[in-house]
Amino acid sequence: MDLILLCVVILTFIEVKLDFSGGYLNTYLKREQATAVNGVFVMLVFLRHFKEYIVCEAYDRIFWTVDGYLEQLIVTTFLFYSGYGIMVSLKTKNDYLQKFPKRIFRVWIQFAIAVCLFLFLNLLMGKVYSTSTILLSFTAWQSVGNSNWYILAILVLYAFSYFGGIISRQDSMTTMLFVTAGCCVYVVMLILCGKGSWYYNTIFCYPLGMLFGNYEQKIKTLMEKMGRYLMIVVACVVAFMASYLCALKCHGMIWLAMVELRGIFFVLLVVFATSRIKIGNPVLNWLGKHTFEIYILQRLPMIALSGIDMNQYVYFLICAVVTGLAAFLYQKLMGALLLKCNL
Repeated sequence: MDLILLCVVILTFIEVKLDFSGGYLNTYLKREQATAVNGVFVMLVFLRHFKEYIVCEAYDRIFWTVDGYLEQLIVTTFLFYSGYGIMVSLKTKNDYLQKFPKRIFRVWIQFAIAVCLFLFLNLLMGKVYSTSTILLSFTAWQSVGNSNWYILAILVLYAFSYFGGIISRQDSMTTMLFVTAGCCVYVVMLILCGKGSWYYNTIFCYPLGMLFGNYEQKIKTLMEKMGRYLMIVVACVVAFMASYLCALKCHGMIWLAMVELRGIFFVLLVVFATSRIKIGNPVLNWLGKHTFEIYILQRLPMIALSGIDMNQYVYFLICAVVTGLAAFLYQKLMGALLLKCNL
């Protein structure tokens, strides 16, 4: 795994471009850069899930250590860019709210069909789940071997965004506040229901993205001068380290607050870095464009091959290739299906 992590790092820096004068301030939040950044982090998500199916060996220790430090931080950009994109669309597209229910349904139906694939695989492998678990898996509340918490979060966040937009008559500030309040309720509900902290400990990166979408020009102006930019970055580094260390020492709600802040300052550092450092190459761009499909399908080959004794690098390569092919085909097929159904 250490060798694979090294490959991820090398791939990330291929075709990197630097412009410390702030030349990327006009594009650092746009789809092209967001796609490349998500391409990096979806690789780390894949590695994190893959390690659940192997045994740690001598050449896996660096990766295990890095993964232990990063934890859920690797998903913060997904939530941030989603929130940013929704806010920009709410501000620039007058009919966006009318189409929003279709957007939510498109996400759910693609996830639901993936759940059916996992159920079929479980049937072939003789794995049995209760009826309640199977039914709840279609809501992303439970899992039948698939990754589910992010889908639950994004569906709920989209719903908050939709109802916030309806109630506020598409007022950006009110919608953002509604979503933030909804996130607080969501966190409390999941805690009361006994869900793991990974379900909610990065959730506020979504309204943070909405904040950037609402005040994009003001934030850009704030970062134009190099001195001010460096002060902001240093402040974020200090805040990130402080919240990270506090999270290691604290418990209860203080721990949760520190973990949420840790995620916020981490994604801020990533976003601020891309205003001066542009990443992107064909591989990262492709991965970023297939992030959703990779996320919902990645465990299929991992589970199917988990009982076969083979070299872990061969196992990884097969899983990566199969996931990539499955993601490509799934996106094509679902795109055609949704287009035919006028979704």
